[in-house]
Amino acid sequence: MNQFLIRLVCCFVPKRELRHFLRRCRFGRYKVKGKNNKIIFAGHKLPKFLKIAGLKININGNNNSVIIGNHVKTSKSSVDIGNDNADIKICDGVQLYNIFIRCAFGDSQSVIIGENSVMYGGDITCDECQGAIIGKNCLFGSNLWMRSSDGHSILSKDTNNILNMPKKDIEIGDHVWLGANVAILKNASIPNNTIVGIGSIVTKQFDTENTIIAGNPAQIIKTGVDWSPINPYAFEKKQRGKSND
Repeated sequence: MNQFLIRLVCCFVPKRELRHFLRRCRFGRYKVKGKNNKIIFAGHKLPKFLKIAGLKININGNNNSVIIGNHVKTSKSSVDIGNDNADIKICDGVQLYNIFIRCAFGDSQSVIIGENSVMYGGDITCDECQGAIIGKNCLFGSNLWMRSSDGHSILSKDTNNILNMPKKDIEIGDHVWLGANVAILKNASIPNNTIVGIGSIVTKQFDTENTIIAGNPAQIIKTGVDWSPINPYAFEKKQRGKSND
């Protein structure tokens, strides 16, 4: 019924851009508490009576923003903000399926998912004032597990000082392929054109591009590689077609 009503309203909207915007929405209200919070979808401030199809948003804090670009697809995904000054940006062409994004127990976290990246399930949890920056044209398999902090304090027995305070955002470059069941832990970084093997746990900063990293903890196992989202059979067929031209 909700979708039928949206389509009915679109019949009376003359602007094509606005009709496209409305078709990606549903009637309803997000739970937004606090001051100066904003949700922007496809360049429009989202009215209080509309939700984005396939995306739950909960905000409890002040000065937070959720910005969703054009041609973004979301299914069974959610954004949960529980503090102040968090910025979530999902760029044009991103596809999110069963993705949970949380910013809490800190301040001023930033989560950016670059253009045309596709994510097939998992959690991005940003605590301790650290965030996650993901590049464009990335492909992430199911059961991603990304944590910007350990969630609990490890202390020196002698001084009671914290030993595991996170120091930087998680950073993932452009055109990165993560296999299923990959964990990315605090302070980690993955450069452009990297492949991360299934079940790997990334615990440190890598800076060499065009590599395969894998294992627990992840290490470079092959260099001088690139990847394509096309499966090997179709890719080989495509290459043969080019050679015959």
